Amino acid sequence: MKKLLATLKNEDWVIVYAGAIVLLLATLFPSAMPSMPKELGSAYEWLKALMMFASILGLTYLCQAVLQRKMVGIFLSLLVIFALSLGAQVVANIPIIKEWGLESVFFSVIFGLIVSNLFRVPEWLKPAIQSEFYIKIGIVCLGSTILFGEVMKSGVFG
Repeated sequence: MKKLLATLKNEDWVIVYAGAIVLLLATLFPSAMPSMPKELGSAYEWLKALMMFASILGLTYLCQAVLQRKMVGIFLSLLVIFALSLGAQVVANIPIIKEWGLESVFFSVIFGLIVSNLFRVPEWLKPAIQSEFYIKIGIVCLGSTILFGEVMKSGVFG
């Protein structure tokens, strides 16, 4: 039993649980799920950004606690990374950029490359730089939504 529990506490399984939590919440409370604002022109859009940050921060803290990892410095470093991704979202929403078909993921990668190649990444920023961790959660959620979409499209009797 201890071996099974140890196996289920590795990063991959914790990510599956985290993805399942996100999907369950999205299924049960779809209108309450936070989303990234495309612009930051109103207080409501800033509130949406704050809610999204709080959700990501909470999920990150939960996963770090289960994995028994240090949580020191996660808040500030995740805040900076979130600000960069929010900036990428805003840039991707500029009409000419949208016309070219460039999305926020492209600008997130560009911003990350600029920071990591032009500047030395400070130590205080490293706790939240867990690219593989976030990518895995995204893959679990994306894969589940594709599967769920196919089931819904095919109907009850397939």
